[in-house]
Amino acid sequence: MTTHALSALVISNWQESAVESPKGGAALAQATADAVFTGALDGGGRSTLLLVYPPEGVASFAGTQTFAGTLNGRSGTFVLQLTGTFENNTASVTWSVMPDSATGDLRGLRGRGGYKSSADAPAAEAILDYELS
Repeated sequence: MTTHALSALVISNWQESAVESPKGGAALAQATADAVFTGALDGGGRSTLLLVYPPEGVASFAGTQTFAGTLNGRSGTFVLQLTGTFENNTASVTWSVMPDSATGDLRGLRGRGGYKSSADAPAAEAILDYELS
């Protein structure tokens, strides 16, 4: 049975650096950021991202988000694989739990979800629809 988990997500300590910027092509950057979750997910972690900034159009990114804490009272850690876009001052992210990455009471966790985050909002509503085996 799938459980729907809602949490507030606050991203902080964004650190971004250029990787490559070919003339006329898409610029590449890498970034890290800290994350704090409160709600069904209660804990924190760190994002590691590769970002693509095309000369025109929508920026996109892919990476991982670690998590350490509790999910509906169960303790452990896991890693989310994420992809997203950044357009009109809003990040739209989808994520899924990486296979066999969960530890502790979360071992066997599978799930997917995401969030939308605006620079104008103090927190995003993060969703994780999950199953534990």
